[in-house]
Amino acid sequence: GDLVRWRADGELEYLGRIDHQVKLRGYRIELGEIEAALLRHDGVRQAVVVMREDGGARRLVAYVVGHEAGASADAATLRSHLQQSLPDYMLPSAFVRLDAMPLTPNGKTDRRALPAPEGDAYAQQAYQAPRNATEEGLAQIWCEVLGLERVGVHDNFFELGGHSLLATRLTARVRDRLGVDLPLRVLFEAPTIAGIGTQLTVSKRSFSPVPENASETARTKPIVLLQAGDAGPLFLVHPITGGVSCYNSLVRSLGRDQTIYGLQSVQSGASQSLEQIAADYVQEILRIDAGPVYVVVGWSLGGTIAYEICRQLFALGKKAWPALIDPMGAHASQQPLEDIVIWRRFVLLMHRTLKVKTPPGFAAEHSGSQADRFDALSRSLVPDGAAARTFAPADLKDLFEMYRKNTLSLCGYKPERIPLSLSFLRPKIGTMRFPLASQLADPASPDGDETIFIEGDHYSMLEEPGIKAIAAHIKALQVLAELERHDRTPA
Repeated sequence: GDLVRWRADGELEYLGRIDHQVKLRGYRIELGEIEAALLRHDGVRQAVVVMREDGGARRLVAYVVGHEAGASADAATLRSHLQQSLPDYMLPSAFVRLDAMPLTPNGKTDRRALPAPEGDAYAQQAYQAPRNATEEGLAQIWCEVLGLERVGVHDNFFELGGHSLLATRLTARVRDRLGVDLPLRVLFEAPTIAGIGTQLTVSKRSFSPVPENASETARTKPIVLLQAGDAGPLFLVHPITGGVSCYNSLVRSLGRDQTIYGLQSVQSGASQSLEQIAADYVQEILRIDAGPVYVVVGWSLGGTIAYEICRQLFALGKKAWPALIDPMGAHASQQPLEDIVIWRRFVLLMHRTLKVKTPPGFAAEHSGSQADRFDALSRSLVPDGAAARTFAPADLKDLFEMYRKNTLSLCGYKPERIPLSLSFLRPKIGTMRFPLASQLADPASPDGDETIFIEGDHYSMLEEPGIKAIAAHIKALQVLAELERHDRTPA
């Protein structure tokens, strides 16, 4: 039952027990692998990692014993150490320092006797209390969402155990309590109470008041700056749900020196063809950067729109390098889909995206009113161990309308080939029913197109470990783009 690894030097390294595997937010995690990584730190003599459920939230907690009593490294140091070798989803939320591990009568670690983590077990900065009413309101929300008794204004949301699902819950509560829409982008850029509070006070652009009719909340800007840096820019195109939060891991993997813009659906107006959507985005891109060379990235439907953007840029005499991450092709029928078909696909997408199992007997084509249908879906999307809904019914209604609009844009789309050898990033698991690659196949191309297979399926390829390979490919395109820009610069 032991889990070991054969190292390059010929030695066997003990990683833990096979029966200590857990599943958290859709990931299967070997606790022994985390323990082995902790033991590689000079200040750790013993390490045990467990999954705890406190206050309705499930999280990883590490317990460490130093070489001398009370001398083990602190939470921030250990978290930084693990970040060098483990993906984010394997990082414990808390690190509890013990003088000795509790033991069973047989001399083995008594995991049931391990204490609940307290404040100093989290990777917190020196505590500073909220300084105004806004920070007090935010701190209360953070404590509720993270299951903590106290949070300082400089503590990092993600280092305290926050993740994408908790971030969604946090923004919903900020909306309910403080009456503002907090974009997930802002939370990733400024993941502290002080950072968000400052923007809330001085930057009306980052926050917008919630209208009296919350169901009419709309995205009004088709292009947003996700990150400012010295390199770039590159453009990330939204998938079928209309937002760009799916690229958060990609933005982090590309590095802080990269200038990145997001192209997102505007939540108003009638449905448009995919060509018209791309044409609108081309105009936005040209307003940002009138240079001759561009890198445009898209996943799923975003990949299809990214390709069409590049085709239109070529038609304008520009050069564009598309990064096509498992792009969707046009439906075989070329006819608009029925609403019930779109609804069923939307339900399936929501459950897959949130890694929530569809409850037994849940009817995707709920026979009640529209309000009943969205309420039923809202209740079905509550993750394991969560006490509150992740999405309110009104939010799901907005999301579905955006999904429907973007789905209909693909019907009737006939992609035209651009004069460029293309690279398609496809998952190793699963095959899309109508892939864009097959619809763009060009036997006459002298070099042919390239297929690069990425770890994961259509959804998980945007997470560790696949996201690193995707980021490396995009960085290579950026190098090509910089060379093109240099060659076209007048002497």
